[in-house]
Amino acid sequence: MKKKIFLTLVMGLALVFGADKVSAKDKAIETINASQASGIVTVSGTAENGMLAATVYIYNEAGTKLVAYKTVKVSNNQYTAKLGLPNGNYVIKAADYDGGEIKKTTLTVTGSTIDNPKTGDKILTYVGLLLISFGGLLGSALYLRRKKFVKVK
Repeated sequence: MKKKIFLTLVMGLALVFGADKVSAKDKAIETINASQASGIVTVSGTAENGMLAATVYIYNEAGTKLVAYKTVKVSNNQYTAKLGLPNGNYVIKAADYDGGEIKKTTLTVTGSTIDNPKTGDKILTYVGLLLISFGGLLGSALYLRRKKFVKVK
């Protein structure tokens, strides 16, 4: 009997406190506009009433590789994001930060003085440090092993 009351109580609380999660509908981006000047891309548009934040995604021309993204605040159902991009063709998508329908447009950037950023890839440095570390560990192990087997007279 106590188990039934407990389970009924737990299910009732789950329904009361979880109802907004089940019934909540993702907000949608209504419009998306993109323009550029000297490599600075401005993405703006309108959003459904009640949306708090939007995310703008910039993809390569094929729409397969994410180049940049930015999350922006939605105020009075309006959002605006500014990003610097090098010359090229891009697919721009925007959606509610929490998900929902995605709006899409394309843009060609010209006259940009922005270059592709350096990745900072220093894999050879890390490989070198790894080899030195392993060498130190191996040397320490051999030294300790030799010291252990050398008899003190």
